[in-house]
Amino acid sequence: MKLYEFEGKQLLKEAGIPVPESYLIESPNQLKQTKNEIVIKAQTMAGGRGKAGFIICVKSKIEAEIEVNKILGSKHKEEVIKKILIEEKVNAKKEYYLSIIYNTKSRKPNIIISKYGGIDVEEMRKINPNDFIIEEINILEQINEHEIAKKAELPQLAPIIKQCYELFMNKDMKLLEINPLIETQSNEIVAADAVIILDDDAFFRQNYNFPPRIGTGREKTEREIAANNISNMDHRGIAGKTFIDLDGDIAVLASGGGASITAVDALLSYNAKPANYTEYSGNPSPEKVEALTRLVLDIPNLKGLFVVGAKANFTNIKETIEAILKVIKEKKPKYPIVFRRAGPGDEEAKKIVEEAGYEWYGQETPITVAAKIMADKVREYKNDK
Repeated sequence: MKLYEFEGKQLLKEAGIPVPESYLIESPNQLKQTKNEIVIKAQTMAGGRGKAGFIICVKSKIEAEIEVNKILGSKHKEEVIKKILIEEKVNAKKEYYLSIIYNTKSRKPNIIISKYGGIDVEEMRKINPNDFIIEEINILEQINEHEIAKKAELPQLAPIIKQCYELFMNKDMKLLEINPLIETQSNEIVAADAVIILDDDAFFRQNYNFPPRIGTGREKTEREIAANNISNMDHRGIAGKTFIDLDGDIAVLASGGGASITAVDALLSYNAKPANYTEYSGNPSPEKVEALTRLVLDIPNLKGLFVVGAKANFTNIKETIEAILKVIKEKKPKYPIVFRRAGPGDEEAKKIVEEAGYEWYGQETPITVAAKIMADKVREYKNDK
C-alpha cells in the first residue's frame, strides 16, 4: 500500500522524525488565517507534483484560497485531487536525499543517501551517480549510521538515518523516501516530504488505520469497497474481490482474470470505454453473482453490458447466468447486452439468454470479436439516441 504524503508524515512524526507543522483540507472553507508563508501541497500518489504546479508557496489566506480552488478537483496524471496539505514553509539551508528501499534481488534493505535533494533529484542522479551512496544492510546486524553518513559526507544526518531505518523495519515498509530532507538555517533536520510504501502481506501484525485503496494507489470508492464485501458473503469462489471503477459507459461482468483483462483491453482497442473492471470465478454462489450484478448495473449512465469470460472449468455457467439475468429482468435496461461464455452448463445458459432476447456467443467466438460486437452495438445505441 502506497501512502499519501500526509499519511507518511504521520508515521514519521510518531517515530520522532521532525516534520513541518501542517493540517489537511478538503475544502477552501477549512483554510486558516496565516501570518507566515505556507506551502500548498496537492495530495496525490503520482510524482512530479512540483514541476506540474501542484506545490505552491503563498503568503496569505486570500492567495491560498485562490490556489486551493484551482487545485481541488483538478487532475494530476489522471488522479483527481481531493485533499491538500497546508504546511508551514521551512527555510532551507540545504536539501538532501534519503531513502530506504527493500531490494528484492538481494533481499536486503538498501539505504540511499545524497547531498543532492529536491525537485531535480532524478536529473542529479543521472549527472552525478557517484554522489548517491547506496549501503546494503544486513538485517541481522545493527546498522552503523555514523559510517553511512560519513560516506555521504553528511555526518549531521546520522541520527535521522537510524530513526528512518528503525521505522522502516518496525512498520514493515518496502519504501521510505524523504526528498527533500532539509537542513534549516538553525541546523535542524526536517523531513519536508514523505513517500512510503507498506508491505501489504505484513498488515496482520500492524495496527494501521489507513483507508483501503486499489493497486493504482488511490483510495477505494464506495462501490469498490462494496464489491469487495460481496466476495466475503460466503466461501464459494470470488465475485467482486477485484473491482475498479473506470470512467467509461460499458458495464463489464467478466469471469477469470486473464479473460477479464483481455475483454477490457479489447473494448479499449475498439474505442469503447469500460465503466468498471471486475471478475467472478471459482464457481461463486448465485447470491454473490446476483449482488455483484446489482452493483454493476447501478453504475450511472451505462450504455451497454458485456458479460464475458473464457471457457470455465469449474464455474456453473447456467447458475451464474441465471443470477445475472434475474437482475437484468428486474432492471430492464434499454442498452445492448452481449454474452460471451463457455463451460459447464453453457448450452442451458445459451438457451435461457436467447429466450430472454439477448445475444449469446460461445467459445467459437474469440473474446476480442465479442468485444467488437459489443463496441459496435453501443455506438449504434448512442447514435439512435
